[in-house]
Formats: sequence, structure tokens, C-alpha cells
Amino acid sequence: MVKVMWALLLLPIVLLVLYFAQRLLFRRLWDENLTVQISFDRDYIFCGEEANLVETIVNNKYLPLPVLEVGFDMSRWVVFQDEENSTVSDMTYRRDVFTTSVRQRITRTLPVRGKKRGYYRIASTTVTSYDFLMTEKQVAHFPQETEFYVLPAHISASHIRIPYSKIMGLLVSRRRVYDDPFEFAGIRDYRRSDPMKYINWKASARGGTLLVNQHDSTLS
Repeated sequence: MVKVMWALLLLPIVLLVLYFAQRLLFRRLWDENLTVQISFDRDYIFCGEEANLVETIVNNKYLPLPVLEVGFDMSRWVVFQDEENSTVSDMTYRRDVFTTSVRQRITRTLPVRGKKRGYYRIASTTVTSYDFLMTEKQVAHFPQETEFYVLPAHISASHIRIPYSKIMGLLVSRRRVYDDPFEFAGIRDYRRSDPMKYINWKASARGGTLLVNQHDSTLS
């Protein structure tokens, strides 16, 4: 009878010691040898295409983590197919919950779709964990270097109407505005109003009279 009474008296003390011991152990070791990585399986996609966002959790220690929440912000123009754990406003906040045992590696793949072209980046991940009795919360931030490009969508050549009937470049103009010195049109007799630079001296020497070069006008 005495032993039973002593056992009943010691039980709360033992439980209290265990409670504070697990809190201290969890507080000091929960994020040790813990790795959280966010990446895409492709460097880029075209607008409207799909890719996979990969969450990799590595708990490389002998302390299990009963609850591990992984959250991060990403542009709302990269849309998750599974929006159950996503909150969308100006940005998309994603929160996934994991349970890791001793020395375990977890990989989760989330399909995403690019809605708008641009450069997108995930700079940080917020990781939240709880002790075994769910009485204390611990938070840590894991930096990320996740980059992703969404390129403009493909356009079929049949949708691009190029005016092949019109020539792009210089065209000979019927309306003479400015003579183009590179468009030679012929030779004519010299007039008093012609500039001296237009005189064709070789043709003038052969013909015995002043002759000038005639040029066409061009428009771009």
C-alpha cells in the first residue's frame, strides 16, 4: 500500500520532468540537420504550359518531427492545380504539412501552370514545427534560390499575316521630293539651275557638252 502511494506521488513529478525534458530537447534539436528545398523540375516553360514544383524535406537526425509546416510565397501568375493549401491575394501563399520520422527524406511534387510570362522567384521558406505534445511552436526561415521563367506562348505562323504583296525597304517614288544619289536614272543636258556636283565629267568630255546625272526619288 505504501509503495502504491509513493508511486502515485512520484508519477506527476516524473511526467512533469518528461514534459520539460521533451520541450528542451525539441527546442534545441528540432531544426538541426533539417533541410528544406523548393525547386522546379524545369528552368522555364511557355505561357499556358505546366511544370512541377518539388518540395524536398530531409530530417537527418534521430529526432522525429510530428508536425512540420512548410510555407512560402509565390506569384499568383504561377497557379497550383491543387489549391487546397493555397491562399491567393496579391501573391500566392502555399502551406503544406508533413510528418517526418527518424532520418527520413520526403519529396512532394506539385503541378503548376504558368498563366503570364515573366521571371518568378522564391526567396525564402518559413518552417513551423511543434513538440510531441503540441504545446510549443518553433519557427525558422530557410533561404531559397528558386528561379523560374515563363516565356511567351507559341504562336502558329498561320496566325501571323505578313503583307507579302508590299516590299519593305526603299521604294522608287513617283512624287519627286528629294533625289537619291544612289538611284541612277540616266543622263541629260546641263541646266543653269543644276548643282555642279551632278555634272558627269566623263560623259561631258566624250560628248563635247555639259551633261548631268539624273536620279530617282525614293521613299522608305
